[in-house]
Amino acid sequence: MSTIVFPTFSRLLPYTQWEFGQIPMTFTHASPLSGAIQTVEMPGSRWAHSLRLEGLSVDERHLMNTFFAQLRGRANRYTLHDVINPTPRGTMRGTLTVSGSITAGAVTCSVTGGAGQAGTTLLKGDKLSINGELKLITADATANGSGVIALTVEPPFRAAASGGAAVTWNKPTAKFIRTEDPWRMAHSAPRYGDVTLDGVEDFS
Repeated sequence: MSTIVFPTFSRLLPYTQWEFGQIPMTFTHASPLSGAIQTVEMPGSRWAHSLRLEGLSVDERHLMNTFFAQLRGRANRYTLHDVINPTPRGTMRGTLTVSGSITAGAVTCSVTGGAGQAGTTLLKGDKLSINGELKLITADATANGSGVIALTVEPPFRAAASGGAAVTWNKPTAKFIRTEDPWRMAHSAPRYGDVTLDGVEDFS
């Protein structure tokens, strides 16, 4: 199994439709007597996306044809970031790492960028890749004088992480698998090169 990097386009937004969200792992049971609903939440919430590209140029069509061919249906995986929100709205930048440690199942962590990031921010809705897991920040936060910022995130961490683990703020990705095997490129005059890609996060 290989992991393919999603193609980079020369123009900023070739996407005509973009959906990005989560598939939580919950199970419900309704009481046949009272009608009360009980919910059980399990670990393993996954990111999911759907994108549509329309009116691709010749070069873009070749990029996507090659990408789909390399995926071989669902045999291989691919990495992709939130293309509409590629970087945080907050001001924290630079080389970021985990500060302290993170336990599996946690929804809080600390990140450091060093003293040069003192007073910088990360805002609700920003995304980071922390120790290889894509996280959405759920509360505004400001780094202290040492450049350490305390964050609350979703979904919970799948695995523990040690201090110094990598944090990515620029186009943080998750790893996806396609939801179906077949693919095709549509050509309908006067527009040529329409294609759709749907994927769900893979933990392998």
